[in-house]
Amino acid sequence: MKGTEFGFVILRTVGLLLTLYALTTLGFAVSQMYLGAPAGLEGDFGWMLKVNLVSWLVLLGVGVQLFVSARRIAAYLFSSAEGGVEAIEGGDFQSIAFSVLGLWLVVFSLPSFVQLTIQLFWSLRAGADLEREAFFAENGFYFLRVCLECAVGGWLFLRAKQVSRYWVSRGRRR
Repeated sequence: MKGTEFGFVILRTVGLLLTLYALTTLGFAVSQMYLGAPAGLEGDFGWMLKVNLVSWLVLLGVGVQLFVSARRIAAYLFSSAEGGVEAIEGGDFQSIAFSVLGLWLVVFSLPSFVQLTIQLFWSLRAGADLEREAFFAENGFYFLRVCLECAVGGWLFLRAKQVSRYWVSRGRRR
């Protein structure tokens, strides 16, 4: 089996799982919007549900795009430097594992990143220093962690071959 074929199967499976995961969560969020908010929280609760809805729509878009574009992404990630496609070797499995780990980190931190970014945008737009300070006091470390997860996941996903080569070369030195 060639690396692009194996990568295609894995990426398409992950895309399908993400789509199903996002659809089930979207169903819950939409049902909560129509069932109504708890007494006294109508305005705030609706806003929070809409922000959650946007973040899960982004995840749904990523899942569908991954499912549809799996062959092109696999060709980009698993083709050789000469432009040809080779059979899978031991280092290729490691490269695929790093790609899947990076994709997992990005995908599962993406809804939180979108939600926190929207909250940050609205707190900055409000212009009140108290709201900005409250946002960073409550969500500062969490926002930093989510940003770091997205960055490390994206780096692992896009640079899996280089990480795998480094890992293998480091193991040979010992």
